[in-house]
Amino acid sequence: MKEYTYLTCCVNSTAELIDDMVDNSTEITAETFFKHVSLKEVNDMFGYTLNSKQLNSIKKDYHVAYFKGTYDNQKCYYLVHSAIEYIFV
Repeated sequence: MKEYTYLTCCVNSTAELIDDMVDNSTEITAETFFKHVSLKEVNDMFGYTLNSKQLNSIKKDYHVAYFKGTYDNQKCYYLVHSAIEYIFV
């Protein structure tokens, strides 16, 4: 069940909220992240395309890291892409 949707990124948030989230988060695998967040939504955000083999998918980008944590007292999943945290609640 994909229940988490994009809320904000660190650029549009406060340092306090981001620091609290990052300090208390756990790194997870892409597979775990995409059990809760739509791969299509994320691929669309970053300009990746889906095809039958998912050859051009954010899941194949080794520069991206995935985390589980809490943002502003809400359970969240977030990914870090180009040193920016993208938060899904």
